[in-house]
Amino acid sequence: MTPAPDPQATFDALSRVLAPTPWQVTRRDSGVVDVQRDLADARWHGALAKAGLKKDIRHELRFTPDRGTYVITDVATTVRWSAGISGAPHASWRKDVHRGRQLGRTRSTEDVRSVITAIAREHGWRERLPVSAWVGIVVGGVALVAGPVVAVLALVLGL
Repeated sequence: MTPAPDPQATFDALSRVLAPTPWQVTRRDSGVVDVQRDLADARWHGALAKAGLKKDIRHELRFTPDRGTYVITDVATTVRWSAGISGAPHASWRKDVHRGRQLGRTRSTEDVRSVITAIAREHGWRERLPVSAWVGIVVGGVALVAGPVVAVLALVLGL
Protein backbone atom coordinates (compact mmCIF):
# COMPACT_ATOMS: atom_id res chain seq x y z
CA MET A 1 0.00 0.00 0.00
CA THR A 2 1.29 3.45 -0.91
CA PRO A 3 1.86 5.80 2.03
CA ALA A 4 -0.42 8.84 2.28
CA PRO A 5 0.99 12.07 0.84
CA ASP A 6 2.57 14.42 3.37
CA PRO A 7 0.99 17.91 3.61
CA GLN A 8 4.13 19.29 5.32
CA ALA A 9 6.42 18.18 2.49
CA THR A 10 4.03 19.74 -0.03
CA PHE A 11 3.90 22.98 2.01
CA ASP A 12 7.71 23.08 2.18
CA ALA A 13 8.05 22.50 -1.58
CA LEU A 14 5.50 25.22 -2.41
CA SER A 15 7.26 27.65 -0.05
CA ARG A 16 10.65 26.90 -1.59
CA VAL A 17 9.52 27.19 -5.22
CA LEU A 18 7.42 30.34 -4.72
CA ALA A 19 9.88 32.16 -2.41
CA PRO A 20 11.46 34.28 -5.20
CA THR A 21 8.01 35.37 -6.47
CA PRO A 22 5.31 37.71 -5.13
CA TRP A 23 3.38 34.64 -3.97
CA GLN A 24 3.42 33.83 -0.26
CA VAL A 25 2.60 30.40 1.21
CA THR A 26 1.10 30.34 4.71
CA ARG A 27 -0.67 27.76 6.83
CA ARG A 28 -3.61 28.47 9.10
CA ASP A 29 -4.18 26.75 12.44
CA SER A 30 -6.91 24.72 10.75
CA GLY A 31 -4.33 23.22 8.36
CA VAL A 32 -5.59 25.12 5.31
CA VAL A 33 -2.69 26.32 3.16
CA ASP A 34 -3.08 29.74 1.52
CA VAL A 35 -1.12 30.81 -1.55
CA GLN A 36 -1.57 34.52 -2.25
CA ARG A 37 0.35 37.58 -3.36
CA ASP A 38 2.11 39.39 -0.54
CA LEU A 39 0.90 42.90 -1.37
CA ALA A 40 2.69 44.37 1.63
CA ASP A 41 6.14 43.06 0.60
CA ALA A 42 8.22 46.05 -0.52
CA ARG A 43 9.91 43.93 -3.23
CA TRP A 44 6.62 43.55 -5.11
CA HIS A 45 4.38 46.33 -3.82
CA GLY A 46 5.41 49.00 -6.34
CA ALA A 47 5.32 46.68 -9.34
CA LEU A 48 1.88 45.32 -8.43
CA ALA A 49 0.52 48.84 -7.85
CA LYS A 50 2.02 50.08 -11.12
CA ALA A 51 0.51 47.12 -12.97
CA GLY A 52 -2.87 48.24 -11.63
CA LEU A 53 -3.80 44.99 -9.89
CA LYS A 54 -7.53 45.31 -9.15
CA LYS A 55 -8.44 41.81 -8.10
CA ASP A 56 -6.30 39.42 -6.13
CA ILE A 57 -6.79 35.69 -5.83
CA ARG A 58 -5.97 33.62 -2.77
CA HIS A 59 -5.76 29.89 -3.47
CA GLU A 60 -6.96 27.91 -0.44
CA LEU A 61 -5.66 24.35 -0.35
CA ARG A 62 -7.36 21.76 1.82
CA PHE A 63 -5.60 18.41 2.07
CA THR A 64 -7.23 15.10 3.00
CA PRO A 65 -4.20 12.86 3.63
CA ASP A 66 -6.11 9.62 4.27
CA ARG A 67 -7.67 9.93 0.79
CA GLY A 68 -4.59 11.46 -0.85
CA THR A 69 -6.71 14.30 -2.22
CA TYR A 70 -6.75 18.08 -2.06
CA VAL A 71 -9.16 20.83 -3.06
CA ILE A 72 -8.22 24.29 -4.35
CA THR A 73 -10.75 27.05 -3.73
CA ASP A 74 -10.07 30.45 -5.28
CA VAL A 75 -11.04 33.43 -3.14
CA ALA A 76 -11.11 36.77 -4.99
CA THR A 77 -10.59 40.07 -3.18
CA THR A 78 -10.91 43.55 -4.68
CA VAL A 79 -7.77 45.67 -4.27
CA ARG A 80 -7.70 49.49 -4.33
CA TRP A 81 -4.46 51.42 -4.57
CA SER A 82 -3.90 54.93 -3.28
CA ALA A 83 -0.89 57.09 -2.51
CA GLY A 84 0.30 57.02 1.08
CA ILE A 85 1.72 59.94 3.05
CA SER A 86 5.17 59.38 1.56
CA GLY A 87 3.70 59.21 -1.95
CA ALA A 88 4.34 55.46 -2.10
CA PRO A 89 1.46 53.29 -3.31
CA HIS A 90 -0.72 51.91 -0.56
CA ALA A 91 -3.02 48.93 -0.96
CA SER A 92 -6.36 48.66 0.74
CA TRP A 93 -8.67 45.71 0.43
CA ARG A 94 -12.40 45.73 0.05
CA LYS A 95 -13.93 42.52 1.29
CA ASP A 96 -15.74 41.54 -1.92
CA VAL A 97 -15.08 37.85 -1.58
CA HIS A 98 -16.07 35.40 -4.30
CA ARG A 99 -15.36 31.73 -3.74
CA GLY A 100 -14.89 29.07 -6.37
CA ARG A 101 -12.87 28.90 -9.56
CA GLN A 102 -12.47 32.48 -10.73
CA LEU A 103 -12.97 33.44 -14.36
CA GLY A 104 -10.95 36.22 -15.94
CA ARG A 105 -7.86 35.43 -13.93
CA THR A 106 -4.52 36.78 -15.05
CA ARG A 107 -1.70 34.72 -16.48
CA SER A 108 0.08 35.11 -13.15
CA THR A 109 -2.74 33.42 -11.21
CA GLU A 110 -2.98 30.65 -13.81
CA ASP A 111 0.79 30.16 -13.64
CA VAL A 112 0.81 29.85 -9.85
CA ARG A 113 -2.16 27.49 -9.94
CA SER A 114 -0.21 25.32 -12.41
CA VAL A 115 2.77 25.33 -10.02
CA ILE A 116 0.51 24.32 -7.11
CA THR A 117 -1.02 21.50 -9.14
CA ALA A 118 2.35 20.23 -10.39
CA ILE A 119 3.92 20.22 -6.92
CA ALA A 120 0.87 18.53 -5.39
CA ARG A 121 0.95 15.86 -8.11
CA GLU A 122 4.71 15.31 -7.56
CA HIS A 123 3.95 14.70 -3.87
CA GLY A 124 1.26 12.12 -4.63
CA TRP A 125 -1.91 14.23 -4.28
CA ARG A 126 -5.00 14.01 -6.52
CA GLU A 127 -7.14 17.13 -7.02
CA ARG A 128 -10.84 16.98 -6.15
CA LEU A 129 -13.45 19.50 -7.23
CA PRO A 130 -14.65 21.80 -4.44
CA VAL A 131 -18.26 21.61 -3.26
CA SER A 132 -19.01 24.92 -5.02
CA ALA A 133 -18.08 23.31 -8.36
CA TRP A 134 -20.35 20.32 -7.72
CA VAL A 135 -23.22 22.67 -6.84
CA GLY A 136 -22.66 24.49 -10.14
CA ILE A 137 -22.66 21.23 -12.07
CA VAL A 138 -25.89 20.07 -10.43
CA VAL A 139 -27.65 23.44 -10.90
CA GLY A 140 -26.49 23.57 -14.52
CA GLY A 141 -27.72 20.03 -15.13
CA VAL A 142 -31.11 20.75 -13.59
CA ALA A 143 -31.44 23.92 -15.69
CA LEU A 144 -30.44 22.00 -18.81
CA VAL A 145 -33.18 19.43 -18.24
CA ALA A 146 -35.84 21.72 -16.75
CA GLY A 147 -35.59 24.44 -19.42
CA PRO A 148 -36.87 22.36 -22.35
CA VAL A 149 -39.48 20.63 -20.15
CA VAL A 150 -40.90 23.99 -19.05
CA ALA A 151 -40.89 25.22 -22.68
CA VAL A 152 -42.78 22.11 -23.90
CA LEU A 153 -45.31 22.41 -21.06
CA ALA A 154 -45.85 26.08 -21.91
CA LEU A 155 -46.51 25.18 -25.55
CA VAL A 156 -48.80 22.26 -24.70
CA LEU A 157 -50.78 24.17 -22.07
CA GLY A 158 -50.92 27.31 -24.23
CA LEU A 159 -49.25 29.56 -21.64
